[in-house]
Amino acid sequence: MMDAGPSVAAIVLAAGRSTRMEPGNKLLMDIGGKPMLHRTLDAVHGAGLQQVIVVTGFQSDQIEESIARYPVEIVHNPCFFHGMGTSLGAGIASLPDSAGAVIVFLADMPHITADVPNRLVHAHSASGNRVCIPVFSGRRGNPVLWPRRYFKDLGSVEGDAGGRHLIRELGRQVLEVPVYSNSILNDIDTVQDLGLQPVHLKASSPESI
Repeated sequence: MMDAGPSVAAIVLAAGRSTRMEPGNKLLMDIGGKPMLHRTLDAVHGAGLQQVIVVTGFQSDQIEESIARYPVEIVHNPCFFHGMGTSLGAGIASLPDSAGAVIVFLADMPHITADVPNRLVHAHSASGNRVCIPVFSGRRGNPVLWPRRYFKDLGSVEGDAGGRHLIRELGRQVLEVPVYSNSILNDIDTVQDLGLQPVHLKASSPESI
């Protein structure tokens, strides 16, 4: 486990309505023996990210009960039905002053492992104030590390696009970080997606980035 230090926080966006997975909440569905959201949080804590904010919305009571054993801060977004941007804003507003950067996780990507945020943290420490985004076979995915200089912009995002339009505008301020699993590309939206299995390439150490 890499010690990310107190300056890199995590936001886990877990407020969505699971509209394509009705009537259940996909974040509570079993993936390999544990709820989807638990797998995401295991990756977060496995990377040594100590300040972890989970933004809830849809079925928040059930979500909070499910993750009660995890050392996280719960932030409820009552406006979650207006889109991911409101949840991102709620998470950004709750970050401590000590957070020099934040990794934003989508809770419905259960095959992400601690290696991904580890690589983002390592790249951040070497690159200064650039946004760090994981890349697999030339394709960008999630989670994404954002330095503090972009917190205000992230907090103003509207709709469901997240920070994608900001990334397009930033150009060379975005650092692509190679990873070795397509898990960064696979979010779970439908029952069919539950059958997705990650593809792994031969990994190298974070120091090789």
